[in-house]
Amino acid sequence: MNWIELFQPGTLIPWLLGMVFGIFVGATPGLTATMAVALIVPLSYYLPADAGLAMIIGVSFTAIFAGDIPATYLRIPGTPASAAATLDG
Repeated sequence: MNWIELFQPGTLIPWLLGMVFGIFVGATPGLTATMAVALIVPLSYYLPADAGLAMIIGVSFTAIFAGDIPATYLRIPGTPASAAATLDG
């Protein structure tokens, strides 16, 4: 796969939409990154392979990253992976 294909609108738009969804899921306490991926996988069936994979990866890493937002400010970890961030904030 060429690197140029990653930055085509057909791949970039699902990737960015997946990242936005991952931020909302990760910042909501009680929702996990695994749950977000499970919710987004059925949507990826209707996309080309590279766009679907980009969307799933975008959801996965931004949900884990965004779980640190409520962990730092509210001392409530958004995801189990961000439990240690409650001690930092």
